[in-house]
Amino acid sequence: MKKNAPLFVNFNFLVNGKVFPSAHKEVKLNRNIDRYSVNAAAHAGKFNVRLTGDTEQLIKANNITMRPGSPAFSHFLFFQTKPATRNISRDALIAVETTQELGKR
Repeated sequence: MKKNAPLFVNFNFLVNGKVFPSAHKEVKLNRNIDRYSVNAAAHAGKFNVRLTGDTEQLIKANNITMRPGSPAFSHFLFFQTKPATRNISRDALIAVETTQELGKR
């Protein structure tokens, strides 16, 4: 592998009983992204995730709950998450929101 060569990951897809390698497309930027743009996008991403957290707290504070016996209720009981898992998920959401913010700019 050449030094600084782009890394492409090929996944195989089964289409009509045949396996085709996926095509990869090289993405070229029309402008440079500097650290200030990334930082601003990261702050916007954190803000969006914080809004979601605030909404969840509001739902909890107003005692809005799931109907016992519903699929959502059963799923919630079965899949309790640990704080470390929630932090990893939150960080992933921030990364997604940051990427979307960069795409908008």
